[in-house]
Amino acid sequence: CVLSKRADWWAETVRRFVAHNIDKDRLAAPDGDLELALYQTMVGAWPLSRERCLAWAQKAAREAKNRTSWTKPDAAFEAAVNDFITASTTTTTLSPTSSASSPRSR
Repeated sequence: CVLSKRADWWAETVRRFVAHNIDKDRLAAPDGDLELALYQTMVGAWPLSRERCLAWAQKAAREAKNRTSWTKPDAAFEAAVNDFITASTTTTTLSPTSSASSPRSR
């Protein structure tokens, strides 16, 4: 799936994902950049197991070095990111293929 070729679909998908997660603790995790990268990864690597998604998020967050890093891991932040992902993926609402307009359906 090349998201740049499906900009309208991608914008709507991000709006749906963000709306689904609006009640999550925004101060704990993740920041906007990590959240958007998470959605891009979920769509690009679909189907993606929760375990693989959690491992990806830890690596991405540590390499970004915004709130955690390989040399100074922030266990509380990483746990909050994991909680966000777990809560976000317990429903099919975040399935990038849950819509007939999925980029994978064309």
